[in-house]
Amino acid sequence: MDFFYRQGTASRFRLDNGFLLGGSIFIAFLIRTSGVFLLSSLFFADFVDYRRKRVFQTGYIVPYLSFFILWGISLLFLSEGQSSHLSFFQDINRLTIWGNIQHYFDVGRTFFSDLLQTPWLYPILIFFVLVGGGHRYKQDIHLLGYLLLTLGLYIIWPSQQGIRFLLPILPLFVYFSFHGIKYFFEKMERKFAFSRVLYTILLLLFVYPSLYSATLSFRNLSRPFISPEVSQGPYDVESSEMFSHLMQNTPENSTVIFFKPRVMRLLTGRSAFIATECSSLPKGDYLVINRIGGSGEQVSSKQLKSCVVALDEVFINKNFIVYQILR
Repeated sequence: MDFFYRQGTASRFRLDNGFLLGGSIFIAFLIRTSGVFLLSSLFFADFVDYRRKRVFQTGYIVPYLSFFILWGISLLFLSEGQSSHLSFFQDINRLTIWGNIQHYFDVGRTFFSDLLQTPWLYPILIFFVLVGGGHRYKQDIHLLGYLLLTLGLYIIWPSQQGIRFLLPILPLFVYFSFHGIKYFFEKMERKFAFSRVLYTILLLLFVYPSLYSATLSFRNLSRPFISPEVSQGPYDVESSEMFSHLMQNTPENSTVIFFKPRVMRLLTGRSAFIATECSSLPKGDYLVINRIGGSGEQVSSKQLKSCVVALDEVFINKNFIVYQILR
């Protein structure tokens, strides 16, 4: 999108670039519904760009045509699940909006403050983001539009997800903050000779802890996945035993009922789904019950007692019970 937006009219009328852009946005949308904000950001950039008035000429609509054609084709083969998201917005009110604003401000402050162990870093960064966004809005209107649309969604979304939600826009946050720092100190340099020194020190204060944190993360991720040091998750000892048992003792075409079906599919190759009602249990071949961590949306061990289904316990450890579903 950045290439498409910056190259001007000549590039805008190249059909291959337009189709590639629309296809890329469609892939992002297919992964997560909020990817449609990329298309909205492109339209926003087209609409407000006063230097190019031919917004609705043929070359400009190619990315939109590409996106909607691919979306229409996908509807013929894939289930349409975006409408289920609309029900979440029924819980929106002033309290949830204000709570989300406070929550994500605190999450961002914690994330950046941990880098330097100081609480003042995040407010400074917000100041420079505003400066950088104001300075760069003409050149980066598409980036700014995506940042604002995504933040707006987080503010009105009724559930909170911590730093996980902010990760997709943190690069843009840092991008505009660095532009704000650069622009601010360029203005200051006319009045203060030492402003370039302060600028360099400030950048080093941001870059060094980020590199240090990345180095620590790399060392942790370099450890073997299946390790006694892993205390919880799909690679801990109990989970590994359960997944290994299923791989070694069940047919490859088995269907496993598990509260994390994507993980089950990834680690065992078995088809999997979540059963929320007793009536769904006969559709599976095996049932895995999480004994200590909760079953998420799946039928719990307590509910299982009331289900009219024949089960044979084939594996048990501290965390899991595996039943074969008998027909």
